[in-house]
Amino acid sequence: TCTWSQPEVKGKPPAPRQGHVIVAVGSVIYIHGGMSGETLHTDMFSLDT
Repeated sequence: TCTWSQPEVKGKPPAPRQGHVIVAVGSVIYIHGGMSGETLHTDMFSLDT
């Protein structure tokens, strides 16, 4: 539908970031790494859509 939405999540959601990697595998979206200002993120999240 070409619209943005913010999904409800269980647990702590990912912090806003840039330079991250996102991969979709089936109905699951994986988010890894990125930067927030001077902070380098090395965490990984999954969102089951």
